[in-house]
Amino acid sequence: MAPSTDGSLAIFDHDSFVQLAERLRAAPPTERDVRAFGRLFYAQARRVELDRQGRLRIPQELADSARLGKEIILIGAGDRMELWCTETWEAYTTEKQPRYDELAEAAFNPTHRQN
Repeated sequence: MAPSTDGSLAIFDHDSFVQLAERLRAAPPTERDVRAFGRLFYAQARRVELDRQGRLRIPQELADSARLGKEIILIGAGDRMELWCTETWEAYTTEKQPRYDELAEAAFNPTHRQN
């Protein structure tokens, strides 16, 4: 489990975490943002185990960083799952949903990507 983007937490299985680590290792270590992201990501990543009832215990520092409260949302996001504060997720989808078609085009056609 590790901080993700947009205020969420990412939950990776072992193989997906290793793949992400390999991609990060392949990035140029001379780039300041690559170094900073790697430091922040790995310093906050935590190994979590399922308990006997199949639950994950979320480390407090990660729960605090994502402002998780009593109500959370769990979504599938490709190679990981993401945990969101319900309020943060609702604000995110309210902002992004109207641009769904534009986002789809950018996701599948790199020449159309914008910041």
